[in-house]
Amino acid sequence: VEIHTHISHPHIVKCHGYFTDDHRLFLVMDLAAGELYRKLKEQPHGRFEEALAVKYIRQLIGALIFLHEHVSSV
Repeated sequence: VEIHTHISHPHIVKCHGYFTDDHRLFLVMDLAAGELYRKLKEQPHGRFEEALAVKYIRQLIGALIFLHEHVSSV
């Protein structure tokens, strides 16, 4: 969580902070609202066309590469 509050990437939801009570951890994040899931459900047959799937996979891989390069030293 501490790492998440210090990273910034266009394909990673921003975490602005966090707080706890005796039993839970609360994250203060930008609203994502199931955006990708909603888009998937709107597609014919519940599937993305190949070009759109490639776009989303590239974004995911870019975010993972960013995390690996910037967080591995922590």
